[in-house]
Amino acid sequence: MKQVVELDYLIGMKLTSARERDLKDVGEILAGEKNKTPFELMATLKEMRFSIDVSLLLEAFGMAYGIDWLETFYNENAKLLSGM
Repeated sequence: MKQVVELDYLIGMKLTSARERDLKDVGEILAGEKNKTPFELMATLKEMRFSIDVSLLLEAFGMAYGIDWLETFYNENAKLLSGM
């Protein structure tokens, strides 16, 4: 019987490894999900006891949604991001 892991757990594992291919994989997963913000995903990963560099998470979101999305996100959330 196959054991399947949650996508959030898989994302956490890939962000922990921080290899270029894994970041691209996370970007592809996020592009297919389109229902989580970086803050929501970071909170979920923290609950799973992952310690993720927020810059890697945002890089993956940038890969998923593009540089314009990432720039807008930074501009709209600068204060929140500085506290991470």
